[in-house]
Amino acid sequence: MKHTLHILLFFLLISLLFNSCQSTNEAEPGTSGLFMKLIGGAENDESKDFFIADNGDIIGTGTTQSFSPNPLTDKNIFLFRTNSKGNTIWQNGLGGTEGSSIIPLENGEYAIIGSFKNPSNQIYELHFMVVNNQGGVKNEAKIRPIGDNTSEVKGISIAKTSDGNFLLLGEITIGNQESYIYLVKVTPTGVRQSEKIYGFNKQFNNINAMRLLANDDAIIVGTSNNNQNSGARLTMVDNNINIKWDYNYSPTITDENLLSKDVQIANAGFIMAGVSFISNTKIQGLLIKTNSNGILTWKKEINVGSNLIINSVFPTQDGGYILTGDITMSDKEIPHTNIWVGKTNANGELEWHKNFGGKRNDTGTCVRTNKEGNFVIVGTLGFETNQMLILIEINKNGDIIR
Repeated sequence: MKHTLHILLFFLLISLLFNSCQSTNEAEPGTSGLFMKLIGGAENDESKDFFIADNGDIIGTGTTQSFSPNPLTDKNIFLFRTNSKGNTIWQNGLGGTEGSSIIPLENGEYAIIGSFKNPSNQIYELHFMVVNNQGGVKNEAKIRPIGDNTSEVKGISIAKTSDGNFLLLGEITIGNQESYIYLVKVTPTGVRQSEKIYGFNKQFNNINAMRLLANDDAIIVGTSNNNQNSGARLTMVDNNINIKWDYNYSPTITDENLLSKDVQIANAGFIMAGVSFISNTKIQGLLIKTNSNGILTWKKEINVGSNLIINSVFPTQDGGYILTGDITMSDKEIPHTNIWVGKTNANGELEWHKNFGGKRNDTGTCVRTNKEGNFVIVGTLGFETNQMLILIEINKNGDIIR
């Protein structure tokens, strides 16, 4: 039965590929019977982040070559919108180079953070955009630390503060190739108000996500070096972007390295998801739960019998968590990854898991819960000559919505 389902999904995806290579102006009813829709074009497109609007529409960002001025060589920040059934309403390339994070604004507009690769020096700058409800750029700004023209800065995450301005999280690489937190506050038109750079004694390997609390404090997740191993790292800053606390959740004797990729506010604290490297060849999913002060509550390694990377976590209506990422498959002649989705209870114990994909490398990038309590996953699907975004909706048991 499982083998038959994979064959069905494979031919469905091929069919969807040939019907999804051009942008559409209006959403049409889905005809496949399954909520598994492709987004993008004939070149390489990648997913990164999305949200679900009040009316059920799905709006997301990522990176596109299909909708850039020179598709064979250039990348742009990608913006797409579908209806609640996953049928594309519009999709645009917005300039810039890579899209990382998107949030809704009260007036139907969106704010996006990404990166821009300056063609004159090939150095990345943080790219901030406000976009109207038709996908057109309203305001934008390219930002780097004051007085610094040599360090690379990539946009990671964005949040709107209670005063109507924006907090932007970037990852800055300075000379020695170690990463630092770059936080900058800007107005809606991109005018810089304040900025700070944080490094500490244990430097970051990477910086991956930020969430804003109701009091405008912000929580930041990443990975840091710790005695030649890497540990999951959680940092809180106040509304003046000063450090309140900073924790490194070090590996145990069974973990060679930990890597944190996402964080959410959940269950009177925070939940982080990522990777636990048990050896050079064994990789497990990772969940870390803390209280609101960053004190460790529990840590779970998710072993599903094959290498697993968790890219995204989101709270569910029953107090548990929905996860997505990618799992290594060996059921074809060439090992590859499939999109992986798993559901845990409130204690991080796996209740069920499933995978979707073909014979190329596919990955789940971001997962959210909709008003019906179903789970929406955005990922990237690999084909022979390109890759596209894929949008999947599944029910509480992990079955694809029809």
